[in-house]
Amino acid sequence: MDYDFVEEKTFELIDQISNQYNLNVKQKNYYLEILNSNKMYKKAGNPYITDYENRLKKCNQLEYDKIYLSFNPSKKFGYIGNNSKIKILLFSMKYLNKDDIISILCLNKECYNKMKKIVYKNILIKYNKNIDRKKHVDIWKILLNYNSTKQRYNYKDILDSINKSQKKESIFDIIDLDVTRTSFVNNRKENQEKLGNILKVTSKVLPTVNYCQGMNHIASFLLIVCDEKEEETFYLFLSILLSTDYCSLVINDLLKLNSFFYSFERLLNTMFPEMYNYLMSHSITCDYFCSSWFITLYTIAFANVKEKNLDVMINIFDQFLLSGWKTIFKIGISLLRINSIKIFSLPYDQLVHYLNNAIIGSDFFQNDNFNELMNISINFKLSNNLVNNLCKEFEMKESIINKNK
Repeated sequence: MDYDFVEEKTFELIDQISNQYNLNVKQKNYYLEILNSNKMYKKAGNPYITDYENRLKKCNQLEYDKIYLSFNPSKKFGYIGNNSKIKILLFSMKYLNKDDIISILCLNKECYNKMKKIVYKNILIKYNKNIDRKKHVDIWKILLNYNSTKQRYNYKDILDSINKSQKKESIFDIIDLDVTRTSFVNNRKENQEKLGNILKVTSKVLPTVNYCQGMNHIASFLLIVCDEKEEETFYLFLSILLSTDYCSLVINDLLKLNSFFYSFERLLNTMFPEMYNYLMSHSITCDYFCSSWFITLYTIAFANVKEKNLDVMINIFDQFLLSGWKTIFKIGISLLRINSIKIFSLPYDQLVHYLNNAIIGSDFFQNDNFNELMNISINFKLSNNLVNNLCKEFEMKESIINKNK
């Protein structure tokens, strides 16, 4: 088959369809997306994708009405077991509304498993302002396999055993101290008790991690987002620790955290060399200021302001749970870029204080500033694979150094 010839004919057919049925630009683009998706697989010899012209003739009268006017997945697509069909759905997703996008997950198990993350990513990003807090939490639970975590551990039983134990763990004293100075809960004794319980049970469930200062800020944020429901907060907190590989940050002598510092500096040198050179000229390495960004996932920012803007932090967690650790790197580099004029003007003593505290202070929670920050971070092309490779590079160097000692 002469694919170039068929492609040319298909574009002609799309124009004919558009004129015949008075399709608008949005509708016409849907057919073009189908065509483009087919072009991607023709070289692989997929038998399902052969004749563009015949495919479009078949979908001409059916696909638009079914997808856009009365989205009923099972009637429109039947069994979506064919991989190429799923990929066509991915291309067309931008044209669907929120309810239709969610309906895609009802097609079958394969479709649910392969498209779950992409569907919820579209919802969180496209409809962020129209989703209430509870819906964000519900989507986080799905992405984190919350129910699986809940089945593995019994929060009440573990908490009861801690309360009945005659021996008090030494780490509990540190937890109690940190709880009293945690920004989200420091004015309410009831919430202090809930946060303390969550952190103590977590330390028992994850003995290799135990407790690390900074975890209190994450848990307190989740406690507020979960409407102060203690047990729900624990399972969500634990799900995040387990699903995002957070635990590796604070074990093995902080090797993973140090590899993040190394990776951050390498990325900063590549993406914003002026800032990198300026900081190095003042002998300021990244571990001076960004350890709290990684360990608290930026929830430390709430310790620096009186007015809390939960929407900002919810947005960060949306991105983090969808895109992984690269989100924390991209936001950090964007923070330095957006505050570069201020940073370049400060003397050394003020600079260290600014990087440690003020840079994620009150301005961080202003919606206009935050929107600008997120827009800048989106423009940074960064993959989790690159971050992982830089971490491996650091670990290899450390291994060589240790062998030579």
